[in-house]
Amino acid sequence: MPMSFENYSSFAEVEKLYNDVKPMGGKNKTGKDIRPLACRKRSWERIVKISKNCYVLECRFGDVNLTKLYKEKRYTLLTAPIVWRKHRDGTETVTISNGVGQGAHNSHYSFFDRFLPIGLVLKIQNGKQFIVMSSAKNYEPPHHFVPIKEEYYLAKRDIKMRPYSATFNARDDGAGLTFKRITGKSRYEFVSGGKPIPKAPRKIVNKKLKAEYKKYIEEFYNYAYAMKPILQFTDTYYGKDGVYGFKECFENRQEVIRDIAWNNESLRNIIRDPDHKFKLNLVIEFLSGTQNVHEPKKFRSSYNRWINRELGFIKEKR
Repeated sequence: MPMSFENYSSFAEVEKLYNDVKPMGGKNKTGKDIRPLACRKRSWERIVKISKNCYVLECRFGDVNLTKLYKEKRYTLLTAPIVWRKHRDGTETVTISNGVGQGAHNSHYSFFDRFLPIGLVLKIQNGKQFIVMSSAKNYEPPHHFVPIKEEYYLAKRDIKMRPYSATFNARDDGAGLTFKRITGKSRYEFVSGGKPIPKAPRKIVNKKLKAEYKKYIEEFYNYAYAMKPILQFTDTYYGKDGVYGFKECFENRQEVIRDIAWNNESLRNIIRDPDHKFKLNLVIEFLSGTQNVHEPKKFRSSYNRWINRELGFIKEKR
């Protein structure tokens, strides 16, 4: 089925489209006012009339009467992908909303590529979605201009708005971006909506917690370093000509899991007890994951990173 590109650029064009498209018939579609945006085989990509001053370009539902659904479940309209509105003063706005909750909403991104109005473009960068608005800004000397691009972060809708969530909430979290159309031009100005671009949490070492285990960490390091030549580990995880290859290391870990849980607390207990029966298993687990077996400085660095990770000494700071 063909995927059409129809970048409607005004409220009048959207209104005309609704009036021109014949509602679909058939056993499952009659009486539900299903009017496809382009290809009639892609009937889920449709236009819905809310009122004479509001139309929705939708891509989330199948053979459903959306006019009825929007009235019964308000959140479905709040999170609609593209909403065109005409206001009392004659201005026109378009509101664009990302999908609900985490994850990649690929059908939304494809829909935006094909149905965003001319002058607004979807841009995906580093796993984040932006609506890019191209414009021009006057710049001296006269009769010259420098084109600029403004980007607006298209935040994911709050996961609490998922209808199947136990914490379902039909509030508007304000993630949708609203733009006002500049009359007579395929240009827009930002009005409201969106959220700050999220920053990845910093990972830092919990020094206070790690200090409690300083003695045991050093003792376990000395034990691992002493066992290294005995166990004949090579520079690679797979063992090559060494005794311990991938299969042996996997079985070594499974032996621990069958007896105790493999988590931060259980591993801390192992290094704290000099006679723990799984102490050697933990050494094998560490050695199987380092490629710096024969270089003391790099070996120590690898050990420190492994201890921080496996024993839960790393915390996230937002």
